[in-house]
Amino acid sequence: MRGRRPGQRHDHRAPLLNEHTVNVLGRELTFPVEVRTASSWAAQFLVDAGAAQRIVEPTGLDVVRLGSRTIFTIAVADYEDTDLGAYQEVGLIFLVTGPRGRGIYVWHLPVNQEFTNAAGREIWGYPKFVTDISVEVRGSAMRAVLADILELEVKRGLVPTPLPAPPTYTVLDGATRVTTFRSKGLALARPGGARLTLGSGAISEELRSLGLPRRALASTSMARFRAFFGPADVLTRSG
Repeated sequence: MRGRRPGQRHDHRAPLLNEHTVNVLGRELTFPVEVRTASSWAAQFLVDAGAAQRIVEPTGLDVVRLGSRTIFTIAVADYEDTDLGAYQEVGLIFLVTGPRGRGIYVWHLPVNQEFTNAAGREIWGYPKFVTDISVEVRGSAMRAVLADILELEVKRGLVPTPLPAPPTYTVLDGATRVTTFRSKGLALARPGGARLTLGSGAISEELRSLGLPRRALASTSMARFRAFFGPADVLTRSG
């Protein structure tokens, strides 16, 4: 893991990112926490809104409904150079409305390295856990395998699309948090473009309860992107 050198400054800092430090496993991190080089792929699915709301309900958030459907996203990231080290990540994400308006609820966020797991949980309340993840790019397609939970293939996007940075809502250890971030990169989108295969276990069964696997609504890819994360705001805390 490579942290920021003392006194190092960046012209791209934004006011929304507070400047202070945090210690994780004996390592000091300075906000904003940077992703300097990374690639990502995502597939969006229209799933049953009622089933999705039953999963989200305990958080107090509401899924954004499109009739009887809502948008569910599986996002894969290959982080090459970040303040948290190099690692791979798979995000299972719902589009929701919460106290800070529309954003995304990060339901599960498995990673394959210990330090990013500890930092993500402690700083932002991201529901990370460590498991096996492989990300392989061949030609114009990416194939990710998340343990025995799922396999996702995503084709490279075709058309440039806006790069949104919605706030992320998380609920972990009784605390609801919201995190804002900035990102830079060229996102390419295409209709469909993804194939999902489900495995076994509790998370796979929850995905099946949403009506997955099914044809993807759309997919996106970014060959290179950067991101800057500020600290999370704790909205509520139980107990």
